[in-house]
Amino acid sequence: MSAGQDSDITIEFPCDGAVLNKHHGVETAQGLKINLRGRAKSSTGIGVNGLNVFCADGSFDVGMELKEKFNEITLSSAFSKKTITVVWDRNSFRRYHFFIDDNIFFLTEIFRKSYKSIFESFYLARLKKIHAQYGTKFVLNTFFRNDHEPFELSQFPGCYRKEWEDNADWLKLSFHAFSEFPGAPYRECSEERPCKLPLHYAQLREQVVRFAGENTFCPPSIIHFCDVASPLSLKYLKDNGTIALGRKSLPGSAEKNQTDITYDAGKGLFHMPVDLICNLCSMEQIRDVLEGCMAKSWKDTLNLGTHEQYCYPHYKNYMPDHFERIESAIRLLTENGFSPVFFHEGLLGNTK
Repeated sequence: MSAGQDSDITIEFPCDGAVLNKHHGVETAQGLKINLRGRAKSSTGIGVNGLNVFCADGSFDVGMELKEKFNEITLSSAFSKKTITVVWDRNSFRRYHFFIDDNIFFLTEIFRKSYKSIFESFYLARLKKIHAQYGTKFVLNTFFRNDHEPFELSQFPGCYRKEWEDNADWLKLSFHAFSEFPGAPYRECSEERPCKLPLHYAQLREQVVRFAGENTFCPPSIIHFCDVASPLSLKYLKDNGTIALGRKSLPGSAEKNQTDITYDAGKGLFHMPVDLICNLCSMEQIRDVLEGCMAKSWKDTLNLGTHEQYCYPHYKNYMPDHFERIESAIRLLTENGFSPVFFHEGLLGNTK
């Protein structure tokens, strides 16, 4: 019986798929010691990974040690069995991943103006300045086609390839969708209307590798509208290096479970919230949101981003202070000991 089915055993902590770190227990060189808590109807106790555990007044609280990155915990009674998977984020540290969605304007700009350097683009120049000051790593989630003026990635020249490669340690391009419209392009799929994500992904990746080099492309963690319905497309993403996918909102049980990132063992993917979108928040709101996140003692990992188009004066919803919003978020995290990472490396940026 899986963790989600009815059972006479209820696990209160940790939840299935929980990503746990030193804040959830006691970490040693050998493992992470935690307490497994829950309730059971059995009067004779339950089995936890083969060991008998007594249930006092219908509840249990048993110490155990996680020794692997992925740990299965099996609980059994005379009537049922359930297994959960728990992840140990070993030697966890405060870290953040910064993504920017909907990128295509700056690539169109560079193509149209035939710059000598990609950093003649004011957009990339400002990102480079932020990187130089704070060490920030940026993932630019990219469209293949510009829906606002005629341009496709296949038109972008390869003459800047070395410059892309020289900056790939902090600047990545990734797949987002074929284009901005329609919204949520991979939400509704069927046999009659198969999901085009694998085709679109392959088209975009081919072009990025052509003009920017293999190392500049990274597997995506944010798909347009955070919505992929097709199991085959999810498998395609995993098979091509994606280890985590963003979701729009926090699970309601995050506080109770002391984790808002979960691992789906069946799909082999982490699911994580987007903690902050800079273009949706004022400077004051950015501070409030991040301070709220940092107040959670168990929360070492932050996922934040914004959208490219708000940097461009010709865009109808242009924000003159957009870069200031981005920098204010990064500055606050840096001042509070957060380090920049790429989520596709190691365990959500933890390569220790």
